Amino acid sequence: GGSSSDTSSGTLSIVIDGGTSNTAIGFGTVSPGRDASKQIRLTNTGGSVVTISGSISGDGIFRRFLSLNDKSWRFYRALLPASSATTTKLSITVPADYKESGKKVGTLIFWATPAH
Repeated sequence: GGSSSDTSSGTLSIVIDGGTSNTAIGFGTVSPGRDASKQIRLTNTGGSVVTISGSISGDGIFRRFLSLNDKSWRFYRALLPASSATTTKLSITVPADYKESGKKVGTLIFWATPAH
């Protein structure tokens, strides 16, 4: 016996509306009771299969109401084979009774972990 370790590494590039990673995604002005969405493209440029998940920080409106592929960002998972891409719908729905106003800022981080 002996253990083997996986030394392959994967890199992930994220293309957002023709931009690159670290690009701002603007939803514009979204009124209470309305929603807005964007399509983002995730490309695995590495040589191994990865599982993609997301995390949000920043203003509470993003942590509470941001969706990836029409479900809470907390439950988003995508299996992405090597040298492949997927499109993900990024959306936010502002509840009709939402009382805050002003510019809201959040950060979306995609995590790529080796799939086993």
